[in-house]
Amino acid sequence: MAVKDRSDRTNIKELLTSEGYVVDADSDNAIEAILECEKEVPDILLIDLDLPLLDGIRTIHYITEHKLAGLSL
Repeated sequence: MAVKDRSDRTNIKELLTSEGYVVDADSDNAIEAILECEKEVPDILLIDLDLPLLDGIRTIHYITEHKLAGLSL
């Protein structure tokens, strides 16, 4: 998960966890998200479109092009 606002990240993580999902990594910017995907390929991504350093759309394109996630966008 890459969401720039800490409060939003916390709320989303709590919601997903309460529904039985495992959130392995969360970051507040695109670069951290990409690095996390390089360490462990996620099954699904939740990306804020308004991320610092690199916007969410470009982040998704990078992750997709480099096959760093187990999903098709």
